[in-house]
Amino acid sequence: MTKLTKLISHFAAAFLAVVVSTNGQPARITVDAAHPGHAIPPTLWGIFFEDINMSTDGGIYPELVRNRSFEDADTLENWKFTNVGDGHSAAEVITADVHGQPPPLNPFNRKSLRVKLGGAFTLENEGYWGMNLMAGDRYTLKLAARGEKFAGTLTVKLIGAEGAVLAQGEVTDIGGDWRYHTLDLTSSGSDPRAKLEILGEGWGVLHLTWCR
Repeated sequence: MTKLTKLISHFAAAFLAVVVSTNGQPARITVDAAHPGHAIPPTLWGIFFEDINMSTDGGIYPELVRNRSFEDADTLENWKFTNVGDGHSAAEVITADVHGQPPPLNPFNRKSLRVKLGGAFTLENEGYWGMNLMAGDRYTLKLAARGEKFAGTLTVKLIGAEGAVLAQGEVTDIGGDWRYHTLDLTSSGSDPRAKLEILGEGWGVLHLTWCR
């Protein structure tokens, strides 16, 4: 659905987004193939990495949105959907069947969020125990969307734990076919417990996902 990550060289997110800081100095690795180090025994092969306490997802992996492509469950795992005011919208996670109905984003991203709009709604994601936003850092959000008789606008916000809006942008021109939309957002403050909020309003049906 949405992808939010720290900006590295370009946006690598898809609901997709990848946010990578551009303020630090680039890392450099030098390999001297002419001077090998310790001998490696032929019986040693493979690699092992233990993902403890979200050390990969939510850690070294720069993606900030948790369960961005809705692959974790058939329900809104790690997402919060709320009607605003007198809204009567409803959301569900759907999967394209073998005949491609409804049409998937691509052969690998077959799940999406379908929102039947009846007014205004918000969709929130707190990431991995909060999105650790830093003041002045750039974050890129990329999501894929399509609509059915939907001509509305999506408002995207990065919100601090106390409710302060740290960054904001809009997604427009949502058509009947899947299309990627990208926003570059610069946080006005630092907050380790920030979250992503998407606000939609109108009528019709809206489909959202992030690419893997």
